[in-house]
Amino acid sequence: MSSYTKETMLNALEHFKDANAEFILRALFSEDESIICIAAKICGLKRIYSSIPRLKQLSVNESYDSELKDQAAWSLAQMEEKDISVDSRESLHLELKSITMNNRRFTSSTINQLMQFIKDMTVSIDPAHGAWHAKRVWETALWLSDAMDVDLIVVQLASLLHDTCDWKYPEAEKKQMVVRNYLTAFPISELQINHIMDIIGNMSYKKNKGVLYTKSLEGQIVQDADRLEAIGATGVIRAMMYSGSKGNAITAFRGNHLEDLMNCRNDSITMHHFYEKLLLLKEGMNTEKAKIEALRRHEFMLQFIDEFYGEIERTEETRD
Repeated sequence: MSSYTKETMLNALEHFKDANAEFILRALFSEDESIICIAAKICGLKRIYSSIPRLKQLSVNESYDSELKDQAAWSLAQMEEKDISVDSRESLHLELKSITMNNRRFTSSTINQLMQFIKDMTVSIDPAHGAWHAKRVWETALWLSDAMDVDLIVVQLASLLHDTCDWKYPEAEKKQMVVRNYLTAFPISELQINHIMDIIGNMSYKKNKGVLYTKSLEGQIVQDADRLEAIGATGVIRAMMYSGSKGNAITAFRGNHLEDLMNCRNDSITMHHFYEKLLLLKEGMNTEKAKIEALRRHEFMLQFIDEFYGEIERTEETRD
């Protein structure tokens, strides 16, 4: 890698200055060392704390040019000057080690760290799959895990990170590298990391055509939690959030059950989503607790749909 001139670096920084954290994190895994170096510098300038694990890796990797290693070290130093000190980071690591050893629920400080990474990684996707959803899936997964003999660390990390590198979003493979690298900052084994990544990669409803996750109880719990958060009142809200972000219509011009059911593959109509997926999810639960909760949430959706179409039909009758 050739050394940068001052003009080259200034031009590069100008080009990337408005880039979001997700873009910069992906750039840290580029095959071009020049791009990695620029991204590393921006991480330090913009204080992108979720880049710390990758920067640490870059700063000591002998296969990289000394200029790149120095830049990674400089960016790490910038972040240590603000908010997250070495001492506090070591304190967090010890906290995580204690949580891991005792297989217990993450504390608020751990969640805050994770939520920042999730926000960075999901900033460019629709709000229905962002940080709020991740935290809801985490809470639901913990509820489902109660009194079960499971690796709670795997359940929590998989539930929180499940949408950060989902296959349906652009550059999923690069994001998977970022997430895997981020997990190395936790005091967990390579086996646990592989388990988490396998759950994330195999829980999608569309990718697996509704097939249940059978490899582990942890994966079944995370899949159930994600599917429960897609139905009931929460599911209705998220469907509307997604629709609004995409500018989709709510229903067909003269909406009714039959018309929307017949056109359930039309992704640009919000109510079609209920027929193609949401109303089918009660049959796609793994655990008994999730099956019971899914029935309750399913009934709410049926009531919502009846009320929604009833309101439309009553007002259309007056127009006719």
